[in-house]
Amino acid sequence: MNSYSRKLFQEMETGICEAEDFLDRAESGEFCFVENTEISGAAEKIEEFIVFRWNRKYPGDAGPDMLPWESGFFCAGSEEFPGNSHEKITMEIWRKEE
Repeated sequence: MNSYSRKLFQEMETGICEAEDFLDRAESGEFCFVENTEISGAAEKIEEFIVFRWNRKYPGDAGPDMLPWESGFFCAGSEEFPGNSHEKITMEIWRKEE
């Protein structure tokens, strides 16, 4: 993840690589936490999207520059659950079509 997102995980000291070029550094099977970074440049490396949505809109909200359903991915599942700060959070898992 980049430094912008790292502050969300301040309490986690290990297992996180903070770098502005984290998408370029990611190896097969690794997770990247993407919040404010364009991902279309790494499209060929993306194996799966895990998208979290909540039941609110914020003025600064922005979507990704590459949408999984428009980029050869299918929805492999979704789950709704309550969060600490949001009444409902939806997690969607999108996998690359083979």
